Amino acid sequence: MHHAEHFTRAGALSALALAINAIFLFPASADQSWLQGCKAVQGENACQQPFQQGLSPVQLGSGKEKQGSWGFMDTTGHMVIAPAFSDAQGFVNGLAAVAQDGKYGYIDQRGNGVIPARFSRATPFNTEGTALVEVNDRLALIDKQGAVIHTLPFAASLGTPGFVDGQPLASVQMQIAPALWQANTGRALALPDDVMALEAPQSGLTPAQKRDSRTSGYWGYLDETGNWAIDPMSIKSRTLPLLNGATLAVQGKNGWVFIDRQGVARSKQTYKAVTALPDGNWLVTTPEGARQLLNPALEKQQDLPAGLEETLRPWHQWWVGTSNEGVVLIGPHNSVQVIKAEKARLDIQPQALWITQGKENPRIVQIVDTRGVSLLSEATLKALENYQVKLLGGQPSMDDTQVEQRLPLAVLTPTDKKQPPALLTAHGDIFSDPQWAGVENDTAAPLRIRTQNQRMGAVDANGQWVVPPQFEQIQPFTGPYSWATVTDGKTSSQRIIDRRGTVMDVPTRTLQMAKGLSGGLLQTVAGEGAQQRWGLWDIAAKREVIAPVYDQIEAFNEGYALARSGTAWGVINATGNWAVTPDAQQSEKPLAMGNGLYLQTFGTDSARRYRLVSTDTGRPLAEDLLEKPRAVGREHWLVKPAGGGVALLDGEGRAVMEKAVPVENATIDGDRVLLNFGQRYGAINAQGEWQVPPIYTAPLAFTGPRQWAVAQRDQHTTLIDSHGGQPIPDAPTAVPLVGMVRVADTDPAAQQSVLRDFSGREIQRFAGVDSLVTSAAGGGLVPLRGADNRYGFVNAEGKTVVAPYFDQLGPMKDGRARAVKRATFGSLNGYIDKTGRFVVKPAYSDAGDFSDHRAWVVHKGVTKLIDTNGKVQAQLIVRCNQRIVTDAKGHPVWPAKAVTCAGSPQGAGK
Repeated sequence: MHHAEHFTRAGALSALALAINAIFLFPASADQSWLQGCKAVQGENACQQPFQQGLSPVQLGSGKEKQGSWGFMDTTGHMVIAPAFSDAQGFVNGLAAVAQDGKYGYIDQRGNGVIPARFSRATPFNTEGTALVEVNDRLALIDKQGAVIHTLPFAASLGTPGFVDGQPLASVQMQIAPALWQANTGRALALPDDVMALEAPQSGLTPAQKRDSRTSGYWGYLDETGNWAIDPMSIKSRTLPLLNGATLAVQGKNGWVFIDRQGVARSKQTYKAVTALPDGNWLVTTPEGARQLLNPALEKQQDLPAGLEETLRPWHQWWVGTSNEGVVLIGPHNSVQVIKAEKARLDIQPQALWITQGKENPRIVQIVDTRGVSLLSEATLKALENYQVKLLGGQPSMDDTQVEQRLPLAVLTPTDKKQPPALLTAHGDIFSDPQWAGVENDTAAPLRIRTQNQRMGAVDANGQWVVPPQFEQIQPFTGPYSWATVTDGKTSSQRIIDRRGTVMDVPTRTLQMAKGLSGGLLQTVAGEGAQQRWGLWDIAAKREVIAPVYDQIEAFNEGYALARSGTAWGVINATGNWAVTPDAQQSEKPLAMGNGLYLQTFGTDSARRYRLVSTDTGRPLAEDLLEKPRAVGREHWLVKPAGGGVALLDGEGRAVMEKAVPVENATIDGDRVLLNFGQRYGAINAQGEWQVPPIYTAPLAFTGPRQWAVAQRDQHTTLIDSHGGQPIPDAPTAVPLVGMVRVADTDPAAQQSVLRDFSGREIQRFAGVDSLVTSAAGGGLVPLRGADNRYGFVNAEGKTVVAPYFDQLGPMKDGRARAVKRATFGSLNGYIDKTGRFVVKPAYSDAGDFSDHRAWVVHKGVTKLIDTNGKVQAQLIVRCNQRIVTDAKGHPVWPAKAVTCAGSPQGAGK
């Protein structure tokens, strides 16, 4: 059977369409959705496409149809291949991809089927006779007989038009496999082929999804060497399982089931939900909604209270949540505690669970420490009913280690205003003192308390005085010292006290210069206004550390402080020396990152870059970073270089691991980094081999005789050659100009555009950044934006050949360029030649570029095909709710018989 028999004959379809129209004629008000979308004269959504190899795809048909049918018109305006296809591409190397019944095949220039329609997508053939298609959910390379000669991995997809215009390279999208980096070992987990996703470890193994289609795959588990410890084909689960010891929970159509590591069922029971608990235990929800605890043998250990919330929260060695009976704590070995409460509310603190009941005026039911021990006795709970409780952030403790460094649990305000305030101590007891008049709302210990005789002191976590109540006022402690107001009964003065209330010996002159406290240092200032300078006094050593020489000093943090000299900020150490030298180019203050590292910021918005600097050496660990570094473990940093990709640095700035592919997201858990890269673009050759690795974030459009492209990676743009190298190192961001053997570059410092040859040699400079309109280069010319945003043309030697008189210019093709000159012709489009003379007078509301000496234009609402002299070759008009072809005088070309409208004489419908 001839391949042409696989396509419906266009003539038969046309005759059938005419016959149907003759019988069933609809008014022009019928559905015209696809017709109304035919307003654009060019672009991928236009209903006619540029000519290629003498033919143009054109969409015609009735507005009653869901969409029109595509055929091909020659340069004389005749439909040489009648409309019969639901989609069509232009001819390249003698073949065009067309679609029927949702599948693509290829036809020749006579309309004969050459390759049957069996592909879900098809693209142009290159000069070596291969094309990219999608078949059976895979991207494949076929020859001109339609035979598959190479199949790409499942992860590859066609995010571009393939071998555009028959070029030797095709930009292909690739789902990059994830990576798992271990900072403490400096190793990456070696992954088997086709791993598409990784998740956080379970029971010492790493869940990994092995791809078996473009978008899906089965989950298995990898050991620390990267080998399959549990084979995906044993589990056969497309949703993430839960591994807990020797048992896996897998979600099926009817719920969760339990299997062993070989995929053998361990129980016939199914569950609505499962949660893995320590030591191989499970929390499950039955189909009836009951919550149960199972042991590692999957035997029921206990029923849990009704109404237990669906998602329990992990807290130390417990899983906690509320139920109808109160708060439930599930601990080691499936131990369960239930703290009875009506409409329980749970406040989870780092070292304590606060359990209350009631929404308005909630009453404390219990406080539970990390051991699961209830702190409050029945007597204490009863007594608390007489107080309003306000949490302080203190943590429970049964011993008094560093009690002076900790806050009580809560401030208690008595409902009886005659009673003094009280504290809920770290032991869970109520403590008060008759001399107390008020308690401050401090966030750091010791806690300040005012007495009945209007004196202030401070107490520890159990309410005992650590700073005697002998001061008029004490400021909150933020370090080892604070300010206190001392009085002798006649006069008051501000002094510095330590955390036991000892007044520190600081000279009066130094106190008069005081600006603020920073750790164990007193910030001092001398001078006024613009002459004011900052220094430091060591309180314990009783000496000046830094004379007032800085314009400003901020608080010390881990031995370092930000300091300003003029307008530039740097970092000083405790001796007053620069640890990070000020840089006037910074756009923000340095940011403390921990471990003696600071982050400097330069630029703003998309031009923002970062530098990570060590205070030990004063030198950068990393610079020119796209984002703020992220800490990994104690001594490593995850960074994104501006040049693209991602790297893991050690504490000395060495790259322990790196990958050139831009990372999409990174999850850090201690020393582990899980990296996902998403879809990236590279380029394959005619044999399906990677010629440019898939590391870029946007499609690659190769142009010119050397097949160069502008590549984007993260926020970095660079010029690459056909193998991914940099052809012009001195002009890495240059853009190739179509048809000129030239590139355009910018010089932001000089605010100029630069025309270069392929060696990088500078040919000419032009005023204004991006004044060369690179997207409209063609025919040996490129538009140049001049004064008042008017455009002209320059040639490959940088000479102006058309002065900048035009408001718009398109590329020069076939010796013609689309042009708009508003001062003379308004917004109408015309065409100029290489001298700048209008050879086709502006008359068109929309106009496309020339190809094969033909262009599509819109004149008075009608789409027309013109030659390079403006002569109309054909018209595409809507008549009687049908898009048809006529000649220049309106005589029908397709369909050959004139279209008539219902109730009108033949030819009357317009």
